[in-house]
Amino acid sequence: MNEILNNIYNSVILPLTKCAKEGKDLATYEMNSISYMVVHCEDKNEQKYILEHLQPLYKEYLMGKNPLKKYYCEEMMYMLCTWDAVYDKTIANLDLVDIAISWADNNSDVRVREFLNVLYCYYMANPDAQWNTIEPIVWHELLKLEVYGNRTKAGYLVLLHGFLRIIIRRSNPLEQKTLIGLLIENWDYLKLVYSVMIRSIVDCGHKDFAGVANYVRIMSWCHPYIYIFYSVLSERFEDLCQSGTDREKLSRHLNKILGIMNTTTQDCNYLNILCRILFPDSFKEYLDKNRLPSYDEVVSELNEMKSKVDSLNSQIEQMAQRMVNAVNASIPVGDIEKELLRLSPGTSYDVFTQVNSLLTGNKAWMERASDIKQKILSMRDNPTIVNGNVYQSGATHDDRSKHIELCDNDNQLKLENK
Repeated sequence: MNEILNNIYNSVILPLTKCAKEGKDLATYEMNSISYMVVHCEDKNEQKYILEHLQPLYKEYLMGKNPLKKYYCEEMMYMLCTWDAVYDKTIANLDLVDIAISWADNNSDVRVREFLNVLYCYYMANPDAQWNTIEPIVWHELLKLEVYGNRTKAGYLVLLHGFLRIIIRRSNPLEQKTLIGLLIENWDYLKLVYSVMIRSIVDCGHKDFAGVANYVRIMSWCHPYIYIFYSVLSERFEDLCQSGTDREKLSRHLNKILGIMNTTTQDCNYLNILCRILFPDSFKEYLDKNRLPSYDEVVSELNEMKSKVDSLNSQIEQMAQRMVNAVNASIPVGDIEKELLRLSPGTSYDVFTQVNSLLTGNKAWMERASDIKQKILSMRDNPTIVNGNVYQSGATHDDRSKHIELCDNDNQLKLENK
C-alpha cells in the first residue's frame, strides 16, 4: 500500500502542488494523465490520501478560483469536491451566498455547470441543511441586484436561487439532477427570464431590458417557450418603464412577442414545470413588496424634495423681508417678536436669522435682537404648548389660531383669527 501511495504522491500530488504553488508548467499530456488518475481512482484510502494532500487546491476551487492557473481541470476538481462531500465535508462549513459572491469575484463569466456541481457537493455534504432559512437570504441578495449588482454576480446568485428552489421542492435525487440538468441546458433562455423577473440584467451583454426583449423576439430558438418570457415581461412592464426603460420600445417588442406566441406552437412541458418551481408566487410577491428604488427614482425623489425645500426657503425669505420692511416702517419690534414666536421653532429661527442679518443697522431691532434669539433658542430646546398643541424641538408646523398678516402695501400688521 505504501508503494501505491508513494507512486500517487510522486505522480499526482507533487506535480500538482508544484504547479499550484510554484507555477511550474506541465505538458498537456502530463496534466491529462494526472487528471485521469484522480477521476478514475476508486479506492477509498487512496481517495482520502489524495484529498488530504490536495486540500489547499480544492478549497480554492470551492470558492471559484483556479488553483492550477492556466490548466483547466474541471472534471478532476469536481471529483475532489465530491470526495470532500463524503469524507472531510469542508464545504459544509461554508456559506452558500459567500460561495456565490466569491465565484462572481473570481470569474469574468458565469461557469454554470461547474458552479452548480459545487452547489450539489454542498448538498451531498450537508443534506439536512435548513434550506428554507437560506432561501430568504438569497432573495434579499437578488433584490439588491437591481440597484447594486453586476451581471456576473447576478448570474451566480440566480443559479444559487434556482438550485435552492429545486432542492426545496424535490427530494428525489433523480428528479433533482434532472431539473438541475434542465437549468444548465436552458440557462441561455432562463437568464433572460430571470433578468426581467428580478429587474437586473443577468449574464448577458444587452444594455437594457428593451434589448433583452428584442433579443428574445428575433432569436427563433426562444420562440417555442416565448410564452414564459411574455408572461414575466407583462407583469414587470410598468416596473421596468419606471426604472428608465424606454416605454415605446418595450411596448413595441412586447406586442411583437405576443404575435409570435400566437402564431408559434408553444412547448408547455418540461421547461414550464421548471419555471413553476423557480418562480413561485411568494418569490414574485417578495420582489414587489420589498423593491428598492432605482437610481432614476431616487434622483426624481431628491429633485422633488429639493423643489419643496426651495419653495420653503423662498417663503421664509419673503416672510423675513416683510418683517424687515415692517421694522423699518417703525412697527414695534415687540409685535415682530410675537409673530416670530408664533412660528414653529425651526422656522422661527430661520426667519430670525435672515431678519437679523438685514437689520444690523436698525437700533430698535438691535436692542431687542439678543433677547429674541434667546427666546427662540429656548423654544427649540423645550416643548411649547399653544392652544393645546405641543411644539417639540424641531417641529415644523405653525400655529395658525392667530396670524399676523404683513401687508406689502401699507406695511401694517393685522391680527386675524384663523
